Amino acid sequence: MDESKIERDPAEERRQTKLHTEGVAQTFAANFLRVVREAGRPADILPGMQACIDAAHAYFAVHRVWPVYEVQNAVSLIERERRWEVDPDHVIERSMAIDEIVAGALQIAASRLANQGTQERAGESQLHRGMRELEATREKSLKAIKAEHQASVATHKLTAPKVQRRPKPRSTKPIPR
Repeated sequence: MDESKIERDPAEERRQTKLHTEGVAQTFAANFLRVVREAGRPADILPGMQACIDAAHAYFAVHRVWPVYEVQNAVSLIERERRWEVDPDHVIERSMAIDEIVAGALQIAASRLANQGTQERAGESQLHRGMRELEATREKSLKAIKAEHQASVATHKLTAPKVQRRPKPRSTKPIPR
C-alpha cells in the first residue's frame, strides 16, 4: 500500500512532532550538561545538535512555527506548576530551594564558559540564597517534627497507665558492725 495516499491525522502528527522535538531537545541538553561537567559523551554533541535541528525543521513543517517555547519547556529544570499548592511538609518549599541552587549553579557554569565574572558572582549569590532557603526549610521541618514528637509524648503520658514498681528485695545478710 502506498503510504503517500494514507491520510494522516493532523492533530496526531502535531502531537508526535511536538513529543519528538521535546525528547530530542531533552536528550541533547542532558548530554551537553554532562559533557560540561566532564561526564557525558562528547562525541554525541554534534550529532545531537543535528538531531535538534532536524526535529525543529520537522516541527516547523507541521506547525508552521519554530518550536522555541516547546524546547524551552522541555529542557527547563524549574517546575512552575507546583508553586501554589498547600505544603505542610515543606516538600515544595524544599524543591523550590533546590531549584534555586540548581539555577545558581547553572548560571555559574554558563558565566564561566562565557568568561563573565559579574554574572558568575550573580550565580554564586543565587546558589547561596538557595542554600539558605534549603537550610531554613530544613529547620522548619525539624521544628515541626520536634513539636509533633513532643505532642505525642505528652499525649502518651496522659493516657498511659501508671506502672507500679516493685520494692527492692531486702537483703537477708546481717549488717556488719
